[in-house]
Amino acid sequence: MEKVKRKQWSEVDMFHAMEDCGAGMAIRQAAKVHGVPRQTLADRLSGRVTHGCRSGPPTLLAPEDENSLVQYCIYCASHGFPFTRQRLMKYADKIRRFRHPGETIPPL
Repeated sequence: MEKVKRKQWSEVDMFHAMEDCGAGMAIRQAAKVHGVPRQTLADRLSGRVTHGCRSGPPTLLAPEDENSLVQYCIYCASHGFPFTRQRLMKYADKIRRFRHPGETIPPL
């Protein structure tokens, strides 16, 4: 089975296509000119999909928590204590539970 190619366009192209549609250009024409998917452009213009939205469930850690965990992993590895997958998951779970103390969150 062949791999599916996804998102061969940039947010800048989408922004320009949305501007052109706002100026009166047809959605189909703007999508073709800027090389963005027509339905995605239509969804963005109708407000069904917001700018910068990602599909799938939300992330469990905030980006700054994730970055600090990555930096800590790199630090430990540079000092001869590399992280295992289990140790990384344990630390991520501890951070998540610290950030949301009252919530009942199943373990990772």
